[in-house]
Amino acid sequence: MSKIKKTPIKYTSRDFDSIRNDLVQYAKRYYPDSWKDFSKSTINSLIIDSVAYVGDVLSYYVDYQANESFLDTSIEFDNIRKHARALGYKYSGTSNSYGVISIFCMIPANSDGTAPDFSYMPTIRQGTTFGSNNGTFTLTEDIRMDDTNNEIVAARFDSTTGQTTHFAVKAMGQIVSGVLLSITSDLSSTSFKRFNKIRIGGSEITEVVSVIDTDGNNFYEVENLAQEVIFRETTNKDATSDGVRSIIKPYIAARRFVLEQDETGTYLQFGFGSESTTVDGLADPAQVAIKMFGHRNISTLSFDPTTLLGTTKLGISPSNTNLTILIKANNKQNVNAGANTVDTILSRKIKFDNVQSLVRSKIQDIIKLEK
Repeated sequence: MSKIKKTPIKYTSRDFDSIRNDLVQYAKRYYPDSWKDFSKSTINSLIIDSVAYVGDVLSYYVDYQANESFLDTSIEFDNIRKHARALGYKYSGTSNSYGVISIFCMIPANSDGTAPDFSYMPTIRQGTTFGSNNGTFTLTEDIRMDDTNNEIVAARFDSTTGQTTHFAVKAMGQIVSGVLLSITSDLSSTSFKRFNKIRIGGSEITEVVSVIDTDGNNFYEVENLAQEVIFRETTNKDATSDGVRSIIKPYIAARRFVLEQDETGTYLQFGFGSESTTVDGLADPAQVAIKMFGHRNISTLSFDPTTLLGTTKLGISPSNTNLTILIKANNKQNVNAGANTVDTILSRKIKFDNVQSLVRSKIQDIIKLEK
């Protein structure tokens, strides 16, 4: 029987010179009568050089793609970002900077001048903006000036009697760089689309505060579309006694999205369920929690409440509606600010309790905040 002849080929040759030498040796061995002259001025040398050049280029791209397949050896920023995302890292085009701001209010004294009139203590609302030479900063929490931890000192006195007329109240609050902007995404003429992905802006967006459709339904940001339960802030009814203004409670979010950012912009990625989707596989609490008449046995005496809304649709994708999206944005030039440089009030959000019973002139004097 004849044996199959195996041609010896070196697969370890990867650069131009080694590939060219292998081709010359191959031609001399198997085509000695046709390929004899390999000097640089001949067509034979041109063909050999061209094939060696192509082999060198292909070897380069093979090595390049192999390196880009792993996080440790990647050099392309986009590939590094994708590898990091697979490991749980959330890329953000522009970062926020946080700080603490001191706010002072002049509160009129009570009738005998011994303490401030607490009925005039305002609440500085979340969203109040302050400015510096580098940019804008937004208050992230409500500040109650009647908090017992605030500093209170006598500030103004009657020139005749010497009695205290105003007290200075100092409160602290957290601020974050950037401004709040509202944008609208028109999906009114868009039919239902699975895993709908919409672009909301560039890399200057640092946070999506809220997403609300035309019907008032809220869409909540999650780490991944498989996450069904989120935690929402709610008012603590025992705030007066335990000093905690708000608490968080679990909430099942059927409408949800993930925030994605890359070099092309910022996107909202939704699931593939629709408003009219029939949800299958929901647990019937009557069958698992209640001993129904005539049944000798039941499956279990308890059940997981989260299964009542559990679906395989990865959330609802909006369609035939408009989305009002509140975002927080800044750029790399106005992220940070030095100490004591945030010294301008750009917008005020102040609330008084029982404002109808207060003197208007005194309120106007109080809202002139100082920092």
